[in-house]
Amino acid sequence: MNKIRLVLMSPLLFLTGCATIVGSSAQPVTIKSEPPGSTILITDEADNAVFKGTTPTIVTLEKSTGHYFGAKKYKVNFSLAGYSDKEVILSESPDGWYYCNILLGGVIGMLLVDPWNGGMWSLSSNDINPVLEKQDDKQNDKQN
Repeated sequence: MNKIRLVLMSPLLFLTGCATIVGSSAQPVTIKSEPPGSTILITDEADNAVFKGTTPTIVTLEKSTGHYFGAKKYKVNFSLAGYSDKEVILSESPDGWYYCNILLGGVIGMLLVDPWNGGMWSLSSNDINPVLEKQDDKQNDKQN
């Protein structure tokens, strides 16, 4: 009976995507700054604001645009009075679990399932902690 189940269930491996099974369509990113308390604005690849807040915080970001092989990219802008603004780019790369499809022969997972749901992507960092540079007094005088 168990052998029959195994034979009947094994084709299902070829209808799924490894990154979809093991991964997720969103990724939490811990955002801090030195000094803490800076304002952050996160925008996506279409320049849409997706989050505004202050550091430290944890933000869960989607990894897919919803389009075929559409990976999200983000810009995280930091600002704090008396400090120079800073921008950090979160880019995408294929998640390691995506390549599991090659080993298991999951062509459908590799070409259909994982590219649609975002599980195949991983953002470039789980933690962001930039050091903001203090503006010198002369620069502050020029801006005032």
